[in-house]
Amino acid sequence: PPADAVVRGGSYAGTVSGDVARFTVVYDIEALKKGWSEVVLPLKGVALEKVQLSSPDALFRAKGEEYSVLLRQPGSCELRAEFSARVQQEPGKKTVAFQMPPTAVSRLELTIPEADVRVEVRPMLAVTQTTTAENATKVLAFLGNSSDLSVSWMPPVGKAEDGALVFAKQYIS
Repeated sequence: PPADAVVRGGSYAGTVSGDVARFTVVYDIEALKKGWSEVVLPLKGVALEKVQLSSPDALFRAKGEEYSVLLRQPGSCELRAEFSARVQQEPGKKTVAFQMPPTAVSRLELTIPEADVRVEVRPMLAVTQTTTAENATKVLAFLGNSSDLSVSWMPPVGKAEDGALVFAKQYIS
């Protein structure tokens, strides 16, 4: 085979709470060769909390600053993990970012506890954004083949972070 093992797809579901975003991720992993194979998961910028593998023939390990799954024989394995990532704040903008394994198909669902925010997802092939009954913003994005994920959100135009109005004057000479 052209590769020992691959990550076929990933699904990320997360919720922002204060300065932390908590995620559950599911990866579909496929071992292609006979004997031991390894697939590297470059999950940088996250704090892993829990990992479960669907196959008794699979092992999860730390490998330097990355993680990997060792697979004893050909076949598929589902990895389910829970992790948290820090929400970075700068004036008027909040961002959660981390590294992830590049896959052909990845899906992100993120709930932000603020209504009507402007959201930017990188990378993204398609994004939808809705407001929930709880006045939160729910983002659904299909991600491109990338090893970096970044989600940023800003208050609506004309509204400051604490809800105050923003006034501006322009002088033309």
